[in-house]
Amino acid sequence: MDIVVRVTPGPRARLSRIELHNLTEFPDSDLRAQSKLKPGNEVISRRLDHAAEHLRKFLADKGHLGARVALHRGDYDPKTETLPLAVDL
Repeated sequence: MDIVVRVTPGPRARLSRIELHNLTEFPDSDLRAQSKLKPGNEVISRRLDHAAEHLRKFLADKGHLGARVALHRGDYDPKTETLPLAVDL
């Protein structure tokens, strides 16, 4: 038996908002700049991975050697084709 799967991709989701849960001494504006994420960016796993890595490197360079960065995607809104993102630091 052969199984044929046809996928018709739609437009990519975009970030609606980025919520920081910041437990560091650094201002949110600095962390947002380091992540290089902005509302309106397309949600691509590579972009999210790079953002987490940029933040980890920034924190490690500032002396937070055991820094952890977790990105949590919110619920997709099909009307606006957006999804929120929460960043735990």
